[in-house]
Amino acid sequence: EEETLDSLMVSAIRAAPVRAMRAAAAPAVSAGDGKAVTDEAEALLEGGAYDAAAKKAKEALTVNPGLFRAMYVLGAACANKGRLDEAEAYLKKAAVADRLSPSPHYMLAIVAEEKNDLTLAKDELKKAIYLDPMYAAAYLELASLYEGGGDLNSARRNRLAALDALKGLPKEKAVEACSGLLAGELVKYVNRLLESA
Repeated sequence: EEETLDSLMVSAIRAAPVRAMRAAAAPAVSAGDGKAVTDEAEALLEGGAYDAAAKKAKEALTVNPGLFRAMYVLGAACANKGRLDEAEAYLKKAAVADRLSPSPHYMLAIVAEEKNDLTLAKDELKKAIYLDPMYAAAYLELASLYEGGGDLNSARRNRLAALDALKGLPKEKAVEACSGLLAGELVKYVNRLLESA
């Protein structure tokens, strides 16, 4: 059970932060501007239908080329399909379209990590944290990168910051960028990581 929970936590923490991105999205817009199609694309992305999500996001962008949510969904879908250069391009556009959203930076970090550019991954995670100091998933990912590089003090410091962010949430709240995992579940997971270090 322990190994199953660990693998679930790791994959959930690295999942695309679609729900959080929805909350940070621009105000409601008219039906003809691509919003409904973007909603469909997000649902497809959450369901793991990455090709269909990318197709819907592109459709939304033909209606409204500046739609942040569609750019983000397209970038996340490409990342999940392993099309990292394409993902990076769309995520960079999303980061420019909504400079206050941490979600594109988090996903850019995951893409950079997949490309083995750990310095860039750390920089993007730091940007996400700067934009949202309570972004627990970014702290956890950054801790993992520091630990992999042998910097155990920085790893511990980031896990403690994630723990602080998580403890500020209701235990039943789904945590941003963690595929619906609850704050209470992640608190237990992070405590176990800290105890084992």
